[in-house]
Amino acid sequence: MAVIRNIDLSGLNGIVWIGFKYHYSEEYRRWQVDNVNIFEADSPLLTAEPGELSGFAYEVGSGPSAEQSFAVSGSNLVGNITITPPANYETSLESGTGFSSNPIVLPPVGGTVEATPVYVRLMAGLEIGDYNEAVSVTSPDAGALAVNLSGSVSPEVVPPLSIDDPEFMYMQDFNTLAMEGTGNPWTDNETILGWYWQCQNSDRDPNNVGYWAHDGSNNNVQATSFGSDGSVDRAFGSISGGSNRNFLHGVQFRNNTANPINLSEIYITYTGEQWRQTPNQHTLEFSYGKSATIITDLLAGNWSPNTSLDFVAPKTGDAGPLNGNAPENRVEFVNVPLAAEGVLEPGEYIMLRWFKSGSTAPGLAIDNFIFSLTEVIIIENPVNFSGTAISNSEINLEWELNSNNDPVMLAWSADGAFGTPEGTYQIGDPISGGGVVLYAGSNLTFLHQELNAGTTYYYRAWSMAGDVYSSGTATSATTMPDPAITPLPYTETFDQDLGDCYVYSVSGPTKYWIHSTFDDNGFASMNGFNSGDLEVDWLILPGINFDFYTNEAMSFDTWFRYGEDNETNFLKLYYSADYPGTGDPGTATWTELEFTRPAEEQTWVSSGDIDLSGITGELVYIGLKYQYEPGNYRWWQVDNISITGDASAILPGDANCDGLVNIIDAVVT
Repeated sequence: MAVIRNIDLSGLNGIVWIGFKYHYSEEYRRWQVDNVNIFEADSPLLTAEPGELSGFAYEVGSGPSAEQSFAVSGSNLVGNITITPPANYETSLESGTGFSSNPIVLPPVGGTVEATPVYVRLMAGLEIGDYNEAVSVTSPDAGALAVNLSGSVSPEVVPPLSIDDPEFMYMQDFNTLAMEGTGNPWTDNETILGWYWQCQNSDRDPNNVGYWAHDGSNNNVQATSFGSDGSVDRAFGSISGGSNRNFLHGVQFRNNTANPINLSEIYITYTGEQWRQTPNQHTLEFSYGKSATIITDLLAGNWSPNTSLDFVAPKTGDAGPLNGNAPENRVEFVNVPLAAEGVLEPGEYIMLRWFKSGSTAPGLAIDNFIFSLTEVIIIENPVNFSGTAISNSEINLEWELNSNNDPVMLAWSADGAFGTPEGTYQIGDPISGGGVVLYAGSNLTFLHQELNAGTTYYYRAWSMAGDVYSSGTATSATTMPDPAITPLPYTETFDQDLGDCYVYSVSGPTKYWIHSTFDDNGFASMNGFNSGDLEVDWLILPGINFDFYTNEAMSFDTWFRYGEDNETNFLKLYYSADYPGTGDPGTATWTELEFTRPAEEQTWVSSGDIDLSGITGELVYIGLKYQYEPGNYRWWQVDNISITGDASAILPGDANCDGLVNIIDAVVT
C-alpha cells in the first residue's frame, strides 16, 4: 500500500470540494483509498509504512515466524507514539531480539519522531490456522493508524527419506502393509515414511478411504496390498479403473549432502509383480520429478519419464487372479540408472513415480524396492517359501534354493517384524530390528516345533553368499488350535461367530466355511464361487464322549442356492472316532450320516432327527464335508445345530457330571 502525504493545499480559498476521479476505458485498474487527512500544516502528523505486511508463517510447533518491519514517524506531535501489537504477534525495536507482546512507546523530540523501524513477527506456540490482524499506531491528536498483518500456522510437513552420505542405500519390501481387510488406513509419508499412494479421483484415494488387501481374487478398483492369502510378504499396488480411477505410487528423497548428485549415479532396483490379468496388456509407467520444496501431489508438476523402468504386465487373458510371486508373473529391474543426465542439488527433493493410466487394469504392484548411489549386488531370494501347520505345536517350512543354489538362512518372529541381516549368525541369534535365526544351510525344509496352539508365527528366509544376503522372502502360518470338546446337550446357533467349530480346507485355498448374517440371523456359510479349484472344505463340531451318553440325536437346518448335487458334488454329514480334532480330516476314518436336505433353493429345511445312538467312542467328531467342482459350486448355509443325549454314567473324576474330566472338575471338587 503506497502512502501519499503532504499535498500542499495552501493556495486554495473559499469553500472547496476535493474528489478522486476514476477514468479507464480499457485495462481497468483497481484502486483503494483510505486514511484521508486534511489538516493545517502545523497539525500533528503520524505515518506508518508500509501499511500492510504478509507472509508470516511457520509449521505448527516450530515458531515464531521470520520477522518483517515497518517504519513509524511523526511530526508536530503533542504526545508519545504508542505501537500496540495484536494478540498473536509481537514487536521489537531491534532485529532478532527483544520481541514482546507489550506496547512500544516512542517519545517525540521537539514534536518529532524520526522514521523508526519496528520489527514484527507471528509469535510461537499457536495452533494451526490463519492469523489476519493489525498493529495499532496511535498518538494524541494525530489519530490512529493500522498496519495490517497476515500470517498462518500450517500442519507439520514430515520430511521424506534423507540422502545423507555418498554410499546411501534404501530398501523397502512393503511387508508392514495389511495382510487382509478393506479400508486399511493410509497416510502419505506417514504409514510408510517417504511413500505416497494417490488416486486421480478422491472417492478411491487411499488417504481418504484406505486400501484393500488380497491375493488378486478381488477386482474392486482400490489401492491394494497384494500377497498370498495370509502371507506377510506384501506388494504395493492397485487395481485401476475408468472414470479417472487410476492410481499413482511414489517415493520421495531429499539430498541432505553438501554436494550435487548425478542422476546417472542413482540406481533403481525393484520387482514388478502382476496379481491379476485382463485381456489387454497394461503398464505401470515410471517417471521422476524434482523440486526445491517437498512434493505432495503425484499429479501436479513436471515429470520426466524413464521407460527403462516401466513395468509392462507379463500376462494377458481372461480376467482373473495370478500369483504375483511366481517367476512368470514378475519382472526384475536391477541397477537401472535413474536418468542419463541431470543432477539433484543439495537440499533438492526428488519423487519417483509409478502411474497406471487408461481403463480397467490388472493388479500391478511393485516390491523389493532399492534406491542406491552405488550398484548393488543382487542375490536371488529362495523360491516358493511356504509354511504349513501340521499340528497344534508344529509348523513345517519349505522352500527351493535360488538359481545359484545359494544356502538359506531362516528366522522367525512373533509380530512379523524383521531386521536386515548383516554379518554372520548362529542358531538362536537375534537379528537387529527383529527376528531370531532358526536355521542356516542348504536343506529345503525345516520343522519348527514346541509351538503354542492356535498362534500365528511369522518367518523370513534369505539366500546367502558369504555374509551378503538377498532381500528376503516372507511367509506365516498359524498352528492348529487345541481340539474342542463339549458335553451334551450341545447347541450352536452361530449368532456371533462359528463358536467352537473347526474349519479345515483340504482343497481350494481361497474358500472355506465362514460366519455370515442375514436379517440379523447368523449362520455358517460355504460357497466355492469364483474359486476355480476343486473345493473340499470341512466344518467340524467339537468332540463328544459318546460312551457317556445314550439316546443321542442330532438336528440342524440347511439352505442352498446354485449348483447341482451328484456323486462328486455334495454336502455330506460324517462322524469319526479316530480324528484327532484338528488337522487334515483325510487322515481319519469317517462314516456318513444321512439327513434331510432342502428340495428347493433358498428354503430353510430341518435335517430331521438324526439317530446317533449307535455311535461309540470316548472322543467322536461330527463334521460337514463340502465338495464341489468348478462350474458347479453350490452355496450352503447351516444353522441351529443341536445334539442331545442322556447321561448314562459318571466318569471317575467327573465332578460336575458333564461327561468330561478336565480342570473344571478340579474346581468343583
